[in-house]
Amino acid sequence: YCQRGGERSKSLATILLRTGFKIHILKGGYKSYRRYVINELEKLGNKIEFQVICGLTGSGKTKLLSELNRRGLQTLDLEEIAKHYGSLLGQYPTITQPSQKQFESNLLVAMLKLNAEQRVFVESESRKIGNRQIPTAIIKKMRNSKCLWIQLTMKERINFLMEEYTHFLKNPERFLNIIAKFENYLDEDKFERLVEMYKKRHWEEFVRMLLQEHYDPSYLKSINKNFTKIKEAQIFKSENFSETPELHCAIAESVSKTFK
Repeated sequence: YCQRGGERSKSLATILLRTGFKIHILKGGYKSYRRYVINELEKLGNKIEFQVICGLTGSGKTKLLSELNRRGLQTLDLEEIAKHYGSLLGQYPTITQPSQKQFESNLLVAMLKLNAEQRVFVESESRKIGNRQIPTAIIKKMRNSKCLWIQLTMKERINFLMEEYTHFLKNPERFLNIIAKFENYLDEDKFERLVEMYKKRHWEEFVRMLLQEHYDPSYLKSINKNFTKIKEAQIFKSENFSETPELHCAIAESVSKTFK
């Protein structure tokens, strides 16, 4: 393809065709394709009915999304498409985020596979996931959609996060530059305590402080401000599944039965 669909792409296509390649020419070039992506994302964003999975950091929203998908429910994993976990600590350890345009293209491919007549489960997200921005029509629809809330204990959340972020715990030196960013969000004394916990490798206390002093207040403020139906959310408490070894599997089973 060319930028606007000129003669260069046709010339090269002819040569490749004659040497045995299977060729498709992008009519109208890349600009035409970009208009298609933008328009289709807006149409689908307005059309699809979302069910938003909410819960404080460490509740396992992404894990629940995966479990629901395994049970045959429709899901849209925005963090997987953006290649980012959606927080200051959310960068994938070995993968770079796609460009904004590539993110939107990949998002469209995922959304075209969905049945717009059936509910789609999605995780509560801010407008930006890392450095990638969710298209306006989609984030607007999400924020006005029905919600469910996963409620885990602080201890469960800490344990879950330490399992999910083992790549940081195994290579704590890589962690230091990211920790420095929290200086902009915490009081000076609290930031110094955070750094001290890091230096002593007191990981449980470190995670607890991050949750209590930064992530929980920020998430609650954002969710209550942006998601219009959060106060009506159905709550799924971990204590109701305390005897189940695979907690998120049990919650997923309960959610799937509730929203069938």
